[in-house]
Amino acid sequence: MPYPNPIIPNTTSWITYNLFNEQSLRGALGIFYNFIDRIQGDAWDFYPPMLPPDYLDFPMEFGKTYLIRWGSVAPPIPFAWTNSRIRALRSPAQPGDFFTYENQGHYESIFVMELDSYMDDYAELGAFIDDVCVGSVKVDEFPIQILAYTEGYQDKVLTFKALSSSGKVIDFAPMVMKYDHHIGSYHDSILTASKTDYAVIELKVMADKAKAMPVLQVHSVYPNPFNPSTNINFYITEQSPVKVEIYNIKGQRIDTLVDGTLQQGNHSVVWNGVDKDKKDVSSGIYFYRITTNQGQSTGRMLLMK
Repeated sequence: MPYPNPIIPNTTSWITYNLFNEQSLRGALGIFYNFIDRIQGDAWDFYPPMLPPDYLDFPMEFGKTYLIRWGSVAPPIPFAWTNSRIRALRSPAQPGDFFTYENQGHYESIFVMELDSYMDDYAELGAFIDDVCVGSVKVDEFPIQILAYTEGYQDKVLTFKALSSSGKVIDFAPMVMKYDHHIGSYHDSILTASKTDYAVIELKVMADKAKAMPVLQVHSVYPNPFNPSTNINFYITEQSPVKVEIYNIKGQRIDTLVDGTLQQGNHSVVWNGVDKDKKDVSSGIYFYRITTNQGQSTGRMLLMK
């Protein structure tokens, strides 16, 4: 039967699936499939603009509630499930037993299209932040969807580990191949929490090859503009001497925030808007420069008082 409230474009609705027979989400949505922007369940997430293959069509289960985001062209008519009796062609991936994690209220979904051909007997795949597992799935067939519970880890870099059927843990390098659906091709990328949602990736580079990759990745300066302080967040793929310096618009160095060796991983450095003498600097444009043995990165910041 139709739901009493009509669909409102560009809004989100919690709707319970009230048909007794389990069926494909596309079959259950019927004509309304063309009007959804996204639909999320407790174990899967479907986002049509990314156009995953048909066999990623997920099952709708009686009594479960689904979060549906309607698109801009959705018609203002009552919604009703369609009893198509078309079954989903596969089930959601099951959480891993070896890589364990804590469920949270929010997740980011990642589609893994392929793992490195180093071996073909993967049993589980886990997503990690600072060696803490934030999501895992059992590997049955590709592509697989992994839900990463990244709340509280904003701007931290995501890495991945796989478990082989023989019990060996394989570490993947932070650099992944990420699909850009706008241009239809993959490119090198590093995934960061809060900026990763619905990424489509291939994991092809093993961690023991990471030395061939850039050692430094700057992934945010937040807030920017700022007053009175900002955080410079970056990731290094191996232990390295690191120098973080602040320059004014004239190219004059006004402070050095870090000058020493840092361990592999995520790092966050705070600049409080003061110079080397601990005096407040004036409003304006400033630059950070992060230097390592294998290169450097420079970015702009705006102090507004």
